[in-house]
Amino acid sequence: MKGTIYEEDDFKASVGKYGQDKRQCYNTTSDQQMVQDLLNKIPETSGGAGVGPFLGGMPSTGKLRSSPQWGIVSEELYQVILRFQSKHAQDDGLIVDGHVDPHSPTLRALLKYAYPLMHIDTDALARDIFDNMPKRAITQSALAYTNVQLGISWCQAAIDALQTYGRAFATGSEDADSIVAKALNVHFHFDQISDRSKSAKQMDLILANFTRIKDTLMKPDFAFEDIATSEAAAIFGKSGDASWVPPPAFVARKNRKWIFFTPSFQERSATSGYGPNARTAMVVHEAAHYIDDSIRDYAYEWTSTSQGINQADPTNACVPGSDPKCLYYAALTPEQALNNASCYPTFAVHVVRKFDSPSTRYGAANPTL
Repeated sequence: MKGTIYEEDDFKASVGKYGQDKRQCYNTTSDQQMVQDLLNKIPETSGGAGVGPFLGGMPSTGKLRSSPQWGIVSEELYQVILRFQSKHAQDDGLIVDGHVDPHSPTLRALLKYAYPLMHIDTDALARDIFDNMPKRAITQSALAYTNVQLGISWCQAAIDALQTYGRAFATGSEDADSIVAKALNVHFHFDQISDRSKSAKQMDLILANFTRIKDTLMKPDFAFEDIATSEAAAIFGKSGDASWVPPPAFVARKNRKWIFFTPSFQERSATSGYGPNARTAMVVHEAAHYIDDSIRDYAYEWTSTSQGINQADPTNACVPGSDPKCLYYAALTPEQALNNASCYPTFAVHVVRKFDSPSTRYGAANPTL
């Protein structure tokens, strides 16, 4: 078991009752506790014993609360095992026999439904999206397609981490020194929130946003589009300015909302363009804008006490302290961070890399990465 997450090899001997005379299985206390915990994580609608309040669509507590007794499965746990097997007999091929065995279909189904997001092969899913996307010339949006798989994997890592930490947080058993807790403090400023119920709500909103960002990346042909410099200039009010260089990507409406990729969105060369991690961070960043108009650029990941972003004109840098509208990443409020696009790729990468270094954060400010 890693942290609070069970794995298949943690289960050692059968739990439940077997045979027509319902003889007791081995029913060690540790194995019974594992089955009980897994069933408590699965909503009742899916055959488990989990009940609300719900966090990110998953139950935070369960009805199975009795302490396991060595060698004897409780009637309550036995009946829930039967109910779970009956619920998934057709779709998952489970035999309704009232017991869970090591490496059995029932055990694997319990793990799958208790940790649903951990059992999605996101790499295979992203490869399938890439393989089946419309074939087009290597344009800037086609280049963005090559970053979709990595972007999905970052989002999935963030979703998994938030789901696991959120369950522990709901019961007061979270690890305040974990990578997820530290990342929430650094990027979404949870250390500024004293009300645990507010923290839980913020976590739910962040989780929902990551899910929507991932969903956007799973349908890139619906969201990605090329745009010429002249068209981008018209949108930004820069028509006629020959010296203007468009941002690599941005979200705007042209009949409908799009994530536009400009000629500035290029592979890294010796002197220009962006590396794969920088491009992926841009793709996730713009997808955050795409899912919700309230997600804006309060402060980019590279801003600091010496250089911030002026909200009156985000294209111009400013010195924090000189103007109340001059913001930087570490000084955002939790509400601003929730709606700050740069916080999403930067949080996800913190979880993936298990550390955060402001000078090496992925994005347009580090084009070589």
